[in-house]
Amino acid sequence: MDNIEFPKLLFIKLFKYLQYNYESREINEFKIYKLIRVLNRDYRDNIAPKFKYERDVNSISQLQYLTCLGDTDREMLNISMHVYGITIEDWLELLAQNSNLVPKINSFYFGIHKFPIECFSDHSSDKLPLFLQCRDSLESIETSIQDIHDISMITEIFKDFKRLKYITFNDKKDPNTLSNLQSILILNTLTNFTIQSVKVTEMELKFIIEKTQHITTMVIDKCNILNDQSYLCTSLDLVMDSLSMSKVITNFKFNSVYTYKNYISLKCLVFMLNTNTILKHLFLEGMLFTRPVEDSEDFHIYNNTLHTLDTLNSYLKIDNINSHMGGLEFYWNTKSNLKTLNLTIQFTNPFVKNIRSNFKHFKIQSLVYNNRELNRKMSEWEHLVPILRVNIPTLTHLEIISSNRSLKDDSLSVLFKAISKCKSLTSLDIKPLIHADSVFKLTKLNLTKLNLNVSSQLSFYQKLALVIRENVSIKEISIKDTTSRRPIFEFIQSILSLISHAPLTSISFSLSCNLSNHTDEEIDHLYSQFESTLRGNLYHLTNLNISGLYSYIQFSFKYKIDIESQKYLKFINLLHQLFLIQNTNKL
Repeated sequence: MDNIEFPKLLFIKLFKYLQYNYESREINEFKIYKLIRVLNRDYRDNIAPKFKYERDVNSISQLQYLTCLGDTDREMLNISMHVYGITIEDWLELLAQNSNLVPKINSFYFGIHKFPIECFSDHSSDKLPLFLQCRDSLESIETSIQDIHDISMITEIFKDFKRLKYITFNDKKDPNTLSNLQSILILNTLTNFTIQSVKVTEMELKFIIEKTQHITTMVIDKCNILNDQSYLCTSLDLVMDSLSMSKVITNFKFNSVYTYKNYISLKCLVFMLNTNTILKHLFLEGMLFTRPVEDSEDFHIYNNTLHTLDTLNSYLKIDNINSHMGGLEFYWNTKSNLKTLNLTIQFTNPFVKNIRSNFKHFKIQSLVYNNRELNRKMSEWEHLVPILRVNIPTLTHLEIISSNRSLKDDSLSVLFKAISKCKSLTSLDIKPLIHADSVFKLTKLNLTKLNLNVSSQLSFYQKLALVIRENVSIKEISIKDTTSRRPIFEFIQSILSLISHAPLTSISFSLSCNLSNHTDEEIDHLYSQFESTLRGNLYHLTNLNISGLYSYIQFSFKYKIDIESQKYLKFINLLHQLFLIQNTNKL
């Protein structure tokens, strides 16, 4: 980076800081342009265009506020406007009177509300030319298509939009079978296509997957797939066959509906994986993979281009009785190129008995170990330890999921010992509950990032601050505190020492809050301590997040449960100011 670029980046950071703090008061909104105007021409011409306001417009009053800006001010602004379609007719009328705001719109979100096709398809209407003014800016549309069976009615409208990249269609109320879904292909800028809770024929999907030249990400979420006779089709073999021929799609996701499972024959899935060299990320949720008991076919997978394979809540069924979750990972017969591996352990999976000899994923960076064996007489880690012993040089992140709600100390001791010998690991995420003493032991490992679920006394945080002083490797720590109704005052008191630990750069808490009885003077004194501690540690701390605190204050105020909670709002505002988090204190 040359010398002239670095100060420009600092100016952009400055603009963002002012937007989130100085402009948090409505009277000061959109005044950064005044600062931009006084900059020299080089900065004004080269920095200002890189700074973008983002505005969520979800009410007519918010839109009216924007229309009050003068023409000169609007020209200086670069606004990203997300328009919600609850009052579509109202804001169209308002925009008609302020047409120079229309080219600023880059996202439409109509949610479950019907796409207002009548507003845009009637050429006799004066609203159509207005809408077409955002042809050069609109990037994203999410809408319900209830009562719109022919998708070409929508695609015809958007075919000349030059920046449209994302489209999501849903029909969650009363889904009808879509026709002409393949007309989506005329949108030659479209890269991400999602359909949710709709009915669509498998031939339409096949055509889109095989013929698209632009769609790189395709998501089919809880959709009913129909065959040529309009009967429900539970098999996805035809979809997998078409995916094997795709030369463009790199991300493919299919989520089954809740009422039944779609199935894919293992033969068809393996053929697709061995044929397709373009696909990078494959997500198949809630599936049933079927394999005959006796079959001479070769089910080995030789794919070395796929980066992610996620089969959440999917089962491999070998016969009419035996089935197990996951298991596709063990069909690899060559070294894979998977970067993230979601490994589900279940005793009915025949491959896990010799997991080390069946393991071919030596380039993974992240391993999600999901132990589905509840209270069995076996070590929880007997299938994880052999993998860690391989010492995969690229493996840096380990996530632990278990059917057991909490992990016992003796079980964790085995896990920690295995982790300590895996020199490449730097990040650990444990989803089950662990005891405070185990957390203290964990801080002795040479890790840089910890994500933990803990139920403990308030003294835990003060003890953690003492223990963690002996470890300078931990940079980021995230704790989900499952203790019910943690008192806000005492919690903030207890984390002051932890904030002062210099090696830490990021601290995150998630907790359930409550109030305890304290005077205004006590709260003010605590705030002074909190502010002094934060400002004194900004040289090392780049993030401090207390999730649950603001939501509790907001909820208490809205439903008049405890107005006293408003006294803690200044703590939230301080976090917003110091860590450049967007101010959300307008209750």
